[in-house]
Amino acid sequence: MKGLILAAGKGTRLYPMTKPMSKPLLPVYDKPMIYHNTLREVLRKSAQQQSGATVFGYWVENSRPFGVVEFDEDGRDFFQTEPMTGTRRSAYLEEEQAYMLPLPIAPFEAAVWSAAKVPNDYLVSDSRNKYSVPYNLIGEKVDIRVTKTIVEVYFHGNRVASHRRLQTKQREPLMKLEHMPREHQRYLAYNAEDFKTWAMSVGPMTEKTVQHFLDSGKAPQQGYKACASLKKLGDHYGRKRLENACGRVLAFTTTPSVRNISSLLKNERTLPDNPQPEQPKNINHYGITRGAAYFKKGGEQE
Repeated sequence: MKGLILAAGKGTRLYPMTKPMSKPLLPVYDKPMIYHNTLREVLRKSAQQQSGATVFGYWVENSRPFGVVEFDEDGRDFFQTEPMTGTRRSAYLEEEQAYMLPLPIAPFEAAVWSAAKVPNDYLVSDSRNKYSVPYNLIGEKVDIRVTKTIVEVYFHGNRVASHRRLQTKQREPLMKLEHMPREHQRYLAYNAEDFKTWAMSVGPMTEKTVQHFLDSGKAPQQGYKACASLKKLGDHYGRKRLENACGRVLAFTTTPSVRNISSLLKNERTLPDNPQPEQPKNINHYGITRGAAYFKKGGEQE
């Protein structure tokens, strides 16, 4: 015997003829129904190999085997005279269990695949929220696998990012610190209190400038970049020169900027310790009138 064909089903439309056997085994012209629509080709090929085919019938509802039909190479068939004993489970334990592989630890979970190009903010989307990927993949094409609970990103077949999937829509993306460049990692460590503490250690003018940066935007976070740049200027030029430059700028404007302070530090080597706004020099004491001194010989001498 080389072949085994399972014939199952309750056959409710042919009941009660299907009560003792399944529908494929019902006799039609003294042959089971399955012989006319399936077994002819099987028998033709099996006859060339000097082998037969077996049809094994059982109930689907209670998985109880009830009969076997065997065909030899000549197409002759016979029904088993004695009813089969046991159940489908006993047959599985005795004959099939040894050939079964163990089930996977995690159950199968349906996933949706898509492809995307990593933008400059190194964020990919699951059509609802955004998730970070390593920044060095900017401009590269990646594959995104989305399940009910997880979002995975693959690059050339290797998984490069994995996030838990957010179930509700959120404004902020789900970021991982290791996906960011060092500059962005430092930015996350910024806070307003640290900048204020540093400015107080430099001087009152620097403190006033930092306070302006933090209050000029809709949120203090918008002034973190300017405060960080101001701190870099203090490390480069020294705290004393920075304090003098901030005072010099604040003497002329109430809206200082990093650009003005940086330009002042670059172009002037020394700054006064106590900067004061310059007073305009009034050369002409008579306004637009030239006066008698103008007509002296040689003009006004000062």
